[in-house]
Amino acid sequence: MVKKMREQSNIINNNTKINKLTYFALAVVMIATFILFSIFRQEYVGGCDWYGYYQQSLLLKQGKVYLDTDIDVKKFPAASPLGFYSRGDKSVPHFPPGYPLLMAIFGFVGLEFYVTPLIGALSFLIMFLIIRKFTGEGIAFMMALLWVLCPIAMWGSTNIMSDLVAAFFIMLTFYLYISDKTPLAGLVYGFSLMVRPSNFVFGLVLLPLLIRDRKLIKFCLYCAIPGSMIAGYNWIVHGVPWKYGSLSILGVMKLSAIFPNLAFYSREAFLQYTPLLLLPALWGLIRKWRQSYTFALWILLFLAFYSTVILGTRNWWGTRFL
Repeated sequence: MVKKMREQSNIINNNTKINKLTYFALAVVMIATFILFSIFRQEYVGGCDWYGYYQQSLLLKQGKVYLDTDIDVKKFPAASPLGFYSRGDKSVPHFPPGYPLLMAIFGFVGLEFYVTPLIGALSFLIMFLIIRKFTGEGIAFMMALLWVLCPIAMWGSTNIMSDLVAAFFIMLTFYLYISDKTPLAGLVYGFSLMVRPSNFVFGLVLLPLLIRDRKLIKFCLYCAIPGSMIAGYNWIVHGVPWKYGSLSILGVMKLSAIFPNLAFYSREAFLQYTPLLLLPALWGLIRKWRQSYTFALWILLFLAFYSTVILGTRNWWGTRFL
């Protein structure tokens, strides 16, 4: 399948090299968006998710996984702050360690609040490179620009949240895979699970390609490298390798949420992406359906999964999960 994708890409793109003008335009947009996102980046923490990610990054920077508290959390579990929960006599992080780890690395040079602005700018480049595999430079550039300037991408590029980070790493996984870099794709995908466990859904998107290309074992072996690190971290922090935080995913999934969520996602997709993005995307899926079923599967599987999840809000930025 990947071979067919590349053949199709070569047919459309007679000149597979990116010209100098396009390189210049890409650089200009990346620098401009990074500056824009940096100006409006979040510079404070207060809510549960924000504080949880930030405090967890401080712990990782110090080489710790538990939060020291003045109050005995075994006797008073409520003493664990936002984003943490009490496990025995320890206050442990509720969130996966991937995004806080990036914040910790950037934090060594005082740039922890610049992770999402950088990811936002890089997502423009990766989107361009993916679309460039299947069409011309002009269309790829335009669609990538529409992506990075759409409301939810800009929101994710300026907030201390892991949503865009999680999306970026599965986009990067896909680009590396269709570029015949299976080992790197496996490593990146494994790390994406460290950012957001629900990225397992993307594994189902890749599964048909991996089976057809006979690369499933190779991909999984490389994915297991960061995967084993995640399991080790979870074992130390949460007591079992497969557990992330204190909540069970089954506890936040309800069949009664499906139709309200579908209505919400449909309305917001139309408002945020506008027909300028939606109609060309739909036309591309229909016109090149043999080459596009992977993209359709990508959309449908994540939509199906998150349609069952109870949303904390149905404000426009609730679409961040998709």
